[in-house]
Amino acid sequence: MIFATVPIESVTPIEGNNEKRVLALMADIKRNGLIAPITVDEAGYLLDGRDRLEACKRLGHSHIKCAIKYNIPEEVAKNIIPFLDQIKESIKCQPTTLEEYKAQMIRIINSAESIDEIKELLRKIL
Repeated sequence: MIFATVPIESVTPIEGNNEKRVLALMADIKRNGLIAPITVDEAGYLLDGRDRLEACKRLGHSHIKCAIKYNIPEEVAKNIIPFLDQIKESIKCQPTTLEEYKAQMIRIINSAESIDEIKELLRKIL
């Protein structure tokens, strides 16, 4: 998983909000900010946090913190994930949407044929 702030409208929600919880979350988020990020898959579909997402929308937030769960082999993930924050800091053109961030990471992963090749590509970016 990687963490990013994405436009709130880029997240595809799931139905079934708990109105009481949404209202309580709105008060808490207004006071403390969003502490626990929502979770989305690599396509932007919400996996966890429907009430947090709804509370942020009602509060007028344009962006939301989220954990992005990528469907990549575990062996690849173990070797790439430690570098993702460094990549995000190193690239000159910061991704501004979930789709841009996803595309950038997928290009790196898909262009390699081995874990060593992925590590080498990452070294070049850093």
